[in-house]
Amino acid sequence: MNAYQSEIDSLFKEWKDREPHKTNNNFIKDGIIDIDRWNHVSTKVLFILREAYQHENETDGFNLVENLLAEEGQKKGKSTWRNLGKWAYLLQNYPTENDIENVTRDWFYYEEAFLSSAIINVKKSGGKSRSDIHEIIEIAKLDQDLLRKQVDLISPDIICCCGVFGSIKVLWNETDMEEIGHRLFKTKDYKIIDYWHPATLWSQDLFYFGLKGIIEQ
Repeated sequence: MNAYQSEIDSLFKEWKDREPHKTNNNFIKDGIIDIDRWNHVSTKVLFILREAYQHENETDGFNLVENLLAEEGQKKGKSTWRNLGKWAYLLQNYPTENDIENVTRDWFYYEEAFLSSAIINVKKSGGKSRSDIHEIIEIAKLDQDLLRKQVDLISPDIICCCGVFGSIKVLWNETDMEEIGHRLFKTKDYKIIDYWHPATLWSQDLFYFGLKGIIEQ
């Protein structure tokens, strides 16, 4: 077992024993998707989302990372993952030479970028199909110490906050975070992008070039 896996397992054990996760009994593990790919990519990208959906009748948790790896080689039907793959490709390969080619590549290129990234959810148990942003904010406050530990264990170069920036700002003191551009911030260790959720029903080309504009600042 590698050092990251050992430390993240220990963190999740502590997390699962904390309320409300202890009584929900349906904790969802997340983080670096494929540690080998992660270690070989030059720019390490972490996406922070709100919550992973659990059917109301499900009482057991699951491992999001294992689920995503099990789908490798398939065209993932969930638009969230397909769109994050494009964003990961852009962030990992910027600056790129041919923007039009980059947004029309085969899924293979985006999947490799996606599997080389990391994903965490703010809310680790009891996920719903539609998020209550006020609940996400409260969970972020409640779990901010563990969320910060998880981010630091992952140690990305870029953090892309997907509709959760207002919730996870509590992970850093205001004096630790500096605004350096439109929707672009930095701390001592990370660049942080305040961006939209990838399932938002807008043109994905618009999303792609919007993200490119942010990182070009």
